[in-house]
Order: sequence, then structure tokens, then C-alpha cells
Amino acid sequence: MVNRTAGAVLVIEDNREMQELLRMILEHEGYCVAAAATGNEALEILRSDSNFSLILMDMTLPDMGWRSLLEKERVEGLGKEIPIIFCSASSEIMQMGLPAGVVGAIRKPFEIKDLLIKVETFKRSAVLSSSETRLGTNPAITLSKHRASLS
Repeated sequence: MVNRTAGAVLVIEDNREMQELLRMILEHEGYCVAAAATGNEALEILRSDSNFSLILMDMTLPDMGWRSLLEKERVEGLGKEIPIIFCSASSEIMQMGLPAGVVGAIRKPFEIKDLLIKVETFKRSAVLSSSETRLGTNPAITLSKHRASLS
């Protein structure tokens, strides 16, 4: 079981290198990270443990589109109160309206500081609005000039 007050994040990303990069960045900042490479794997994780503060989700997964994944989450009642941030290399991400439950988007490649600011902002609002959870120690945001990208 993941401890929600520790800042648990579910990363849904099919590119293993990007998944590992996101894991390293978030764990360095004190977050507990679970990762899934497919929509079905993400659903299995959420069925066994839905105590996440945030979901970081790639919009392009090998087994289902993001719309299908969000619909299955809603139908099954999984993660309905967990805010979602889309991560995508597509320029479409910044132009589209965000569906219900999706609180933000970040375009790859991204600045590490931008990712951490979004994660902290939306994770914090989720923890503060939860009637079951008390705000614990917040991980510090490291303002770095490094860029996160894959070659």
C-alpha cells in the first residue's frame, strides 16, 4: 500500500527511459513512485492501490488511448479523486481543452523545475482537499536549469 501523505505518484509512461527518468526525478524530490507502461498495467495498479496523490500520464500508450483509460478509470471508480497531469511530446497537448480529472499538461521535453512545480502544485491541492488525509511534509522543489529529455 502506498502512503498518500508521502506524496505518492503513479507514472503511466510506455517509454522505459522516460519512465525511469521521471521516477528518478520524483524519487530524488522525496516522492514514492509506482510506474506502469500500459493502460492495463495502470488499471491493475489502481485496482490494488488507489492511494496516489497524483497521476502523471503519457497521452500515447501502446494498448489504449488516453480517452479509453480515463473512461475505464471512471467506470470502475478507480482514481476518481486523483488529479492527472498529461505528459506528451505532441504540440496538441497545449492546445486541447483538458478533460474532467485532468488538471494540467506538460510537453516533452520539459524543464525539470516546470515538472516539479506542476507536480507539487496539483499534489498539494489534492492532499489539502482530501478529507481523509492530513498534509505532511512537502518535498522541496529543486529549481534546476537542467532540461529533461531523451536523445
